[in-house]
Amino acid sequence: MHQSLSHNTTRKKQFEEFRPMCSEQLRSTLVYEKIASYFQRMEFLNSPDIQEIFSNNSLGQDVPAMPMFVYKSRYDEASPTVDSDNLVSWYCREGARIHYRMQTQESHRSLALTGILQDLAWSKERFNGLVMPEGCQNSIHSFASTDFDALAFLGETAVGAIERQLGVDLPSLII
Repeated sequence: MHQSLSHNTTRKKQFEEFRPMCSEQLRSTLVYEKIASYFQRMEFLNSPDIQEIFSNNSLGQDVPAMPMFVYKSRYDEASPTVDSDNLVSWYCREGARIHYRMQTQESHRSLALTGILQDLAWSKERFNGLVMPEGCQNSIHSFASTDFDALAFLGETAVGAIERQLGVDLPSLII
């Protein structure tokens, strides 16, 4: 990979600074970066080691045994809906139990926040013993439900982690 690094000395130095970072630091540091700008050639992506990493980390290799709640924005500007549709369809054909909730009026970012609340409410029902029916359920909604009571299910530590991740103060959003 080092042979493929950019000849630009600034980019090389920046790339080396990434080495000790954890994935969260990398995500926040590189969120708007064009990763290819750190390299002169991308052939290293085809190396057996890198291909093995990609293979081991790709979704859709196994069907989940536990029930799942999947939410998606129909017009997601960051992640193609068709990819999620295809993955959920395959899981369902293979016998998974999934509630797939499509939001028609949410952006990728807004659903990142409101989707957490939907997911927490769904998870709380599962932990309280409400069994999800066999098979798959699909539903379409304009907007996500905002069950702020679901936040209490997480506890203060997890709420704080979500606040730091999203850069918002959730209690002020609730009031």
